Amino acid sequence: MRQTKRMTALLPVFHQIRIVCLSFLLAGSFLLSVFSLTTLVAYAAPAYTLSVSNNQPITGREVRVQVIGQGLSDVYATELQATFNTDHLRFISASSTRFGYAVTPAVNGSQIVLAFTKVGPISGETGTVVLAEMVFEATALGSGTVELKKVETVDSAINVVDFDANAIASLRVVATSNDSGQGNPGQTSSVSTPEPEGVKVQKDTGGKVENNGAAVNLPAGAVGSDIYVSIKKLSDTSHLKPDPDLKLAGDVYEIIKDVAGPFQKPVTITLPFNTSLLDDEHEVALYWYNEETAKWVKLDDIKIDLVKGTVSGSVTHFTKFAVLASAKSASVKPPALTDIKGHWAEAGIQKLVKAGVIDGYQDGTFQPDSTVTRSEFVSMIVRVFHLTATGGTAFSDTGSHWAKDAIAIASAMGIVVGYEDGTFGPDDNITREQMAVILARAAQLASANSGLDYKDSGDVSAWAQGPLAALTAKGVLNGYEDGTLKPKAFSTRAEAAVSMMRILDAQQVQ
Repeated sequence: MRQTKRMTALLPVFHQIRIVCLSFLLAGSFLLSVFSLTTLVAYAAPAYTLSVSNNQPITGREVRVQVIGQGLSDVYATELQATFNTDHLRFISASSTRFGYAVTPAVNGSQIVLAFTKVGPISGETGTVVLAEMVFEATALGSGTVELKKVETVDSAINVVDFDANAIASLRVVATSNDSGQGNPGQTSSVSTPEPEGVKVQKDTGGKVENNGAAVNLPAGAVGSDIYVSIKKLSDTSHLKPDPDLKLAGDVYEIIKDVAGPFQKPVTITLPFNTSLLDDEHEVALYWYNEETAKWVKLDDIKIDLVKGTVSGSVTHFTKFAVLASAKSASVKPPALTDIKGHWAEAGIQKLVKAGVIDGYQDGTFQPDSTVTRSEFVSMIVRVFHLTATGGTAFSDTGSHWAKDAIAIASAMGIVVGYEDGTFGPDDNITREQMAVILARAAQLASANSGLDYKDSGDVSAWAQGPLAALTAKGVLNGYEDGTLKPKAFSTRAEAAVSMMRILDAQQVQ
């Protein structure tokens, strides 16, 4: 059953995965003498099938196709060769929860090659396993297929085995309710319009979706179109890497929607948990699972309802969620700052110091009227908004700076852009208008067209007018008693602290 004709244009992909697989195992102290990249081992032939999330997807919606292997034995790495109907589908992405490293999918017309491998000296996958999930967009009406043509597997001893899979998933792309499809004008499409999986949530009104004890609340305007949301309780969590510092306090849920992309506003997730795990030494919170880092990440705005036995939190995307218990950290008493008593910004400073966003100095002072550098302010922003991101700009003057990670996160999210010469100026004092732009971007606050009615409004740079107008309209930034705004004056530590507290308060009111 060996296939002789291969997709020659896509062959280099598995060569990459073999090299990666070999290097990972060598790093785990395996002996080179046991390796043979050309060894073919005669195993009992496994079976491969394709599972489709919706075999009648609506145009413009996503459809997910899982590759499932049955009767597997020690699969450490795999290459999957598939084809799809380009007249009706567009390939978007592919991923795997079973393998730690993936080669970028190679797509050539209707052909796809995917390659994944585990990392380190561990055994491969055995039994029935979801090897990968491919995501397509339904683009045009009609019937089409996704076919798994060939599978190559590598075991933990680097033996390579080829299989002819010949698995086929058939689907039919159908019209939306307001799409008449093809034909003469005035005709009504004869194509049925099945509802996607899950509960429909309208973009203009939002809504609540509940299932299996879990709930999702979506505010109006959180999405740009109507979506379908489904909540599933996972029965198999063996592929999720455990955290030794966290204990599962309930079930793991997977929440999905039929439209890709993050939410425009935070949505609230609520899950039940085992209240018996709450004691004086432990605390519970809601977490989401980061597939890329294999780590659990705590949601924002955690709220615990002991009566109902639920935990809620806010997030801007769907994935896998769970309530986890952790040991309480020793309470840290905020330092008694000696120079803020009676200061106009005392309350805001104390809140941010207690939250660990800003610190005082070793001599017990805060120096509220001292200036703030650009790196200090960006670091505060990243902490107060709990920002995480990768792929930020590598500025020429931040490579060894203490705040390089915070600056990179802010850059990756488009919150900071630096100067035209490629520098960031981390130790430059930040101006009030620079602070306003960064703060507005971090809070995703839309610019305002008017509202700068100050004596020196003409001094505001063009790029800062919209954000400054929006912040002053919300009372986050105010002018001075003499009627000026002083946009190019350096911001003080007190002004920076209070502006952050005010924008957080404004968002909660919304």
